[in-house]
Amino acid sequence: MRRMMECGFVLFVVLLATDSLADDAETKAYKSIRKTASVRISSKDRSRAEYDRLVNELSAAIISKCKRYREKFPEGKHTPEVLALLARGQAMCARVTGSKMKMQEAAETARLLVEKHPDSASVVDARVIIMESAMWERKTDDVLEQADEIIKTYPDSTAVPAALWFRARAYDRKHKEEETTAALETIVKQHRKSDYYNRAERWLFVRKLKGQAMHLRFVASDGRKVDFRKLRGKVILVNFWASWCPYCVDEIPALVSLERELRGDGFCIVGVSMNYGKTGMHRFMQKAGMTWPQYHDGKRWKNPIAKKYRVSGIPETILVDKQGKIREIGLRGDALAEVVRKLVAED
Repeated sequence: MRRMMECGFVLFVVLLATDSLADDAETKAYKSIRKTASVRISSKDRSRAEYDRLVNELSAAIISKCKRYREKFPEGKHTPEVLALLARGQAMCARVTGSKMKMQEAAETARLLVEKHPDSASVVDARVIIMESAMWERKTDDVLEQADEIIKTYPDSTAVPAALWFRARAYDRKHKEEETTAALETIVKQHRKSDYYNRAERWLFVRKLKGQAMHLRFVASDGRKVDFRKLRGKVILVNFWASWCPYCVDEIPALVSLERELRGDGFCIVGVSMNYGKTGMHRFMQKAGMTWPQYHDGKRWKNPIAKKYRVSGIPETILVDKQGKIREIGLRGDALAEVVRKLVAED
């Protein structure tokens, strides 16, 4: 009897040890995912291709680790958090590749989390990804529904500024000026420490800029004199950029092509460089075929033009019409080229 009791006790200890080992393995796997997901990659001093590659590698590592965890621990105690990190990795991949399919995968993972673990603290993060996916698919009503749900259900969450931001973007697509402004002003007034504060403040500022005259007068880095009053009758693109910015570099060929195509029709580009040094900037310009004048003082974000127009990220564009008034801000790619051609064609 005593031996049976001893065997039973030993078996109980072995089971506890086995459970403990399994628990330790699960916790170790979860911590490994968290550690990978905490890595931040800067675009500074990297080419667009290198930055995209690094982000792709990171997102792939996060996705791979999350999927391994789910295979090994299908009922693991950290499943909600792992699903949230999986959705985040998929969304990260989507943002850098522009893949709608990847964003849909992220939304599907997020919906699974909301459905299977509705009481988890990670649900709010999942709703943000579902909301972002709806924005990608231009489903503005779905965006507004998710934003309202986040704001109503999680009023103290750090996700509220994101919900307000996407609410503003959705209302902007619906051309509802008052609602757009209200969402942006709420971010500015109530969420000053949020990542969305600067973006909201600048958007409000930009909305007030449209229709105002733009006056610039300076001596360019190559000695040319630039005076916007003497450029009346021309469409002017003011391009804020830097040779160290991968996104800026990626768009230069299209700008060079557009300027060559329309220079004879009354279109010109004026650059505002965020480079520190002038020599490296000129070397890059020559290689890229950038012939337009550049404002450069080496002060980067603190240069007076960038400060006046509250430029906090590049590339940034301001489009000025033939009357010298600001017509559009922040256009890029095909959308920019389309509006430039329309303004050039105006009488």
